[in-house]
Amino acid sequence: MQGTLPAGWELKPGPEGTAHITVAARSSKSSGLSLVAAGLGCSALAGVLFVSLQQGMAGWRGLRWTLLLPLGLLLVWQGLQVAFGREEWRVGADLLEVRQVLLGLRKVRRFRGASLRLVNSASSTSPRARRLYRAARVGGGSSRAGGSWWGLWVIDESGKRCLYSTSRGASRPEEVRALGEFLSERTGWALLVPRQWKKR
Repeated sequence: MQGTLPAGWELKPGPEGTAHITVAARSSKSSGLSLVAAGLGCSALAGVLFVSLQQGMAGWRGLRWTLLLPLGLLLVWQGLQVAFGREEWRVGADLLEVRQVLLGLRKVRRFRGASLRLVNSASSTSPRARRLYRAARVGGGSSRAGGSWWGLWVIDESGKRCLYSTSRGASRPEEVRALGEFLSERTGWALLVPRQWKKR
């Protein structure tokens, strides 16, 4: 299978034989702003309840509702990432650099001497594969209704990261594998594929 990028991703040549990839947005800007609005609403409600508790206007049973504050802050952060965040990759021989930019803040993660791994939630028997799947679910990934979850991971000595999955934009497993093949060709890293896919 020849490696390709998912629809909407942009590929441009970079310096020293590298490639610059602009990752398509996970969702629309309006969806991100909706999350921000929901998060602000949760935070405001938690603030009102906390003030009421301080003034003795609400029973202490209402204290649990102040847990809406961390939920609200999480929704605001996720919404800002969807609405204004940008993700770019720099790919070359033995190199994958993931850059995330949000409102002027930049986070860079660089992988070298790594491997790529396709993980399937339904049929993977490897304990390591199942740990990767659980980590992706904690990070916000989810299985599509009526189908198993597929994810593409990059793993090196310093850590691991889920690069792409079927929970992102209703992508098909074939698209996840095609991205893995593309990165394997560009970086020279091995792409580890589950047994059931090798039989196809």
